[in-house]
Amino acid sequence: MKIKTPWKTLKIIALTLICSLLLPAHAEEAGQFNLFNKDRGKAPVPVIKPNKPKKPAKSPPKISKPKPPKKLPPQKDFSLRGINRIGSLYRIHLQAPDRKPLWVDWRKGNKKDIPGYAGYRILKVGKRRLQLAYPKGIPCQKDKPAQGVTCNVAKNYARMEILRGKPTAAPAAPKAPARISRNKNQARQANRTSNRGQSKQTPALAASFKKQIKPEDVPKGMKVVKTPFGDRLIQKPK
Repeated sequence: MKIKTPWKTLKIIALTLICSLLLPAHAEEAGQFNLFNKDRGKAPVPVIKPNKPKKPAKSPPKISKPKPPKKLPPQKDFSLRGINRIGSLYRIHLQAPDRKPLWVDWRKGNKKDIPGYAGYRILKVGKRRLQLAYPKGIPCQKDKPAQGVTCNVAKNYARMEILRGKPTAAPAAPKAPARISRNKNQARQANRTSNRGQSKQTPALAASFKKQIKPEDVPKGMKVVKTPFGDRLIQKPK
């Protein structure tokens, strides 16, 4: 007796067989249980993933050594000798760094450099003092009291003052021979004057002079006076 199998049942069996054939491949990929796997029951082999190469660590930035400051040229300074003012015009007497005298005319608001000295400029003028700007390449760094120079390093200018001069020494007294020589000259000059006056005396007065008067010839109450023209008799003072 033949048993009739319904069509639906056959269809289900066919689908079941197809699924049983397809599932093992997917199960192996997913790591699930597979009835037909020959390695079933064995410990799974660990999958070792290749290590990605590590990026090299960034090296620290190089710290550049600070460059040593450039050596500045020697400081060149002026000296203030005098200031004259006529109205708004100032006539300034300076001594240049090369020791040469220099006169500069300046008015308030003048922004010109000193002629022949680029970068040096007068900023302000007061009584016995002024402010002088210095070039950038030759800044004012060191005070020089002997020249009356005081530096303002932050603003690169110098305050200059007129120094008071040293007291002059008293002149030496003339030597004694010099005074004697002047006395001799004075005496000679006086004699010449006296001789001129006597030469102008009257003939009667000149006649009273003699070359020499003897003592026995001198009368009472009279005395002899010696003169360049000879002896002369005069009365004794009472």
